[in-house]
Amino acid sequence: MSDRCSGGNCSSGSCSGGSCQSDDDRLPPGMLSRYDLNQDTGLGSLIWAETVDSKIDDAVIKLIGKLRSISNDRIFAMITGPADIKPLYNVLFSYGVDTIYHIRSKDLEDYDPKLYADALSDIATRINPMCIILSATEKGNEVAKLTGSILKKDVELDCSDISIVNDILSVEGSNSGNIPMFKRYGRFPIIATVKASSFDMPERNDDRKGTVISRPFTASRT
Repeated sequence: MSDRCSGGNCSSGSCSGGSCQSDDDRLPPGMLSRYDLNQDTGLGSLIWAETVDSKIDDAVIKLIGKLRSISNDRIFAMITGPADIKPLYNVLFSYGVDTIYHIRSKDLEDYDPKLYADALSDIATRINPMCIILSATEKGNEVAKLTGSILKKDVELDCSDISIVNDILSVEGSNSGNIPMFKRYGRFPIIATVKASSFDMPERNDDRKGTVISRPFTASRT
């Protein structure tokens, strides 16, 4: 059973930054009508909040800032780890994330690309995002390719830029002659990894709050 948080504090101590509700199969209040799991088009962006030395990777923060600058749609983030990562919730909220999926499993406390991709794919199936964006790190590229395989979607790796115009997402990559080009997508989710080195660090707003959905995860052994 999952715990949802939004608003104040959770008396159970299982969540940070909000009150809890229990129900694995529903979205947070007010989101169900907007995020129709049966629709043909996706809404929002899903990212993997990759951590380095128990901190959110700066590349992830830059990606959040970029997504927030090009769209007002919702930003979802997957994070893994034990309960002591809860202080990272507010970091993600402060830079622009709206909903955090904290995937709880002993199997995910150490990096395993297949299991991370399983968890990310499960979230994507539930929320039907327009795009799944990861930072173009070694791990990000690995998880993205496996996620694409699970969801049977093409993956664009090492993109240099992204844009969203009229609900159409474009990613900028290079062709065989290293000439930058944009590819436009109309089917969802679009999966891409993006080099965030050229992006600016966004401003932090510690007054921002969001929703935490804490979900147990059972690793697939197949």
